[in-house]
Amino acid sequence: MPKPLPTQFAFEKDKTAASPFNALLVQFPAGTVAMTDQSIVGATLQTAPVLPIVKSWGTLDGNLNLREGLPTLSAIRISGLNYPGTGGAANKRFSDLFPASTLEATFVSMVQCFWVSGIPGGTLSSFTFFKGVIRDPVEYTDSIWSFEILSLFDHYLGRNYGVPANQNDFPMESDIVQRTEQR
Repeated sequence: MPKPLPTQFAFEKDKTAASPFNALLVQFPAGTVAMTDQSIVGATLQTAPVLPIVKSWGTLDGNLNLREGLPTLSAIRISGLNYPGTGGAANKRFSDLFPASTLEATFVSMVQCFWVSGIPGGTLSSFTFFKGVIRDPVEYTDSIWSFEILSLFDHYLGRNYGVPANQNDFPMESDIVQRTEQR
């Protein structure tokens, strides 16, 4: 005969609404917007209105990149809904928030949010675990949008500035000693 589970197990198992969730803070020229896959009516996150429009966070685990022994996120593709009403107003689409020129290099932060009291609708606390920039091209239609976010590290240090770096530019110490001895 199977052993019944304790009542505390059922309580913890059914406690899904108060679990942590991810949010993306996008710093548009008109102001910051928080996007998530949770429906949180009237909520704000770090003073930004929350839009429940994220359809897919991509595969966070599949995009981990090891740098100097520490796991860091290098890039991730996020997609979401672009119907009227997803831009914070009744007839506004999320894509209406995009600047006229480009979204390239728009700063974003990914945060994990926690309910302080453990009850949804209370106070939110957040922890920033990724900062990056949006990389072109941004894809959007009347119903969906999608863009890639690149880490600040990869954005600034992973660029090709047109200046080749080779052993003559950065010689090893043994090469310097050999050159000195030859003179």
